[in-house]
Order: sequence, then structure tokens, then C-alpha cells
Amino acid sequence: FDTDAWLNYWYAVALKPTDPLSAEMYLDKSYQQFVLNRDAEGIYLSWQAAVESIILSWHDFSKLGMWISRFDELRETNPGRTSIDIKAQFYATAIQALSVYDPQRTWLKNLLKISEHLIHIIPIKKIKLALAVQLGTYYLFTCQLAKTKTISHFLEIALDEKKIPPLLRITSAFFLGLQKLYAADAKSALNFFYQGL
Repeated sequence: FDTDAWLNYWYAVALKPTDPLSAEMYLDKSYQQFVLNRDAEGIYLSWQAAVESIILSWHDFSKLGMWISRFDELRETNPGRTSIDIKAQFYATAIQALSVYDPQRTWLKNLLKISEHLIHIIPIKKIKLALAVQLGTYYLFTCQLAKTKTISHFLEIALDEKKIPPLLRITSAFFLGLQKLYAADAKSALNFFYQGL
């Protein structure tokens, strides 16, 4: 796999659910190959998948430090044009990484504003819902309850959408349930938790 960045990338993506730590190692190689090849799409996608692998592993979040540094480099160098859906996924993953690893980073606020705008204009439902889940994560963990109401509609759509990944549906139900718990509405919260199961 060492010579083909895309083959290496797809192998790592397939490995991610069962062995996220190994997936992250392969994605690091892919990322470096994509940088050498100046493949913007590959750079963004491998960054995103590597960060997701680290978070999915729940093992050692300090590894996010290297990827956050690469995030800063990507912002500065702008390796090339890529589609809006790839950029939106990249932003959603960056919000997740920064929320977990460095919630005080100044660029997170700009990233949140960009994502809050994108969620209303991006036509792809799966990406819109992924942005809603990441924004919801940040809002709930920072106790910005008023802002969670602005994305509740998108999270409720995710509960009824069978074509999106199950994890997005489960996470949406969890956040809607938490929102109801914060509002002292235990009955509605339990209903959302039940829907997520």
C-alpha cells in the first residue's frame, strides 16, 4: 500500500471501525503522500478520517495535537480547491477535534461561524446532519442551550432519516434527549433516548 495513496486511504477507512489506531497510522502515510502529490481532496479526506479514528478509539487524544498542527498548516497553505461537501465534512471533524483537544483555540470560534452558515446552505442532507451533530456536541458541552435550539430541527430530521449512518441518528437522539433534560422535560428526553436505541 505504500506506493498508492488512495489504496492506502481506502484500506485505512475500512480498518477504522475495527482498529482505529492502526487506521490512523495508515492515514498518516496517506496524508503525507497526498501532500507530496498536492492532492487537495486526499489531504482533506485523510486528515478527517485520521482525526475520526483517534476520537473513535477513545485511547490517546494527545495524538490529536499533530493533526491540529496540520489543520493550522492547511488553513495557512490552502493546498487547493475541493468540493463544498468535503470542506463541510472537514469543518465538522475539526469542530469535533478542537472541542475534545483544544476548546480554547481562537480559530474554533471562526470555524463555528462558518459551520453555522454552511448548515443552512449546503444541500447534502448527510453533511448537514453531520454539521448539526458536531455543533450540537460543542453547544451542549459548553452549555450554550439557546444555540442548541437553532439546530434541533436538523437533529430531529436525522431521527427519521434511514439513509444516514446509524451513529448520526443515535448521536442526534442523544443530544435531543440531553437538551430536553436540561429543560427539565424528562418524559421527552426519555422518548428521544428510546428513539436513538
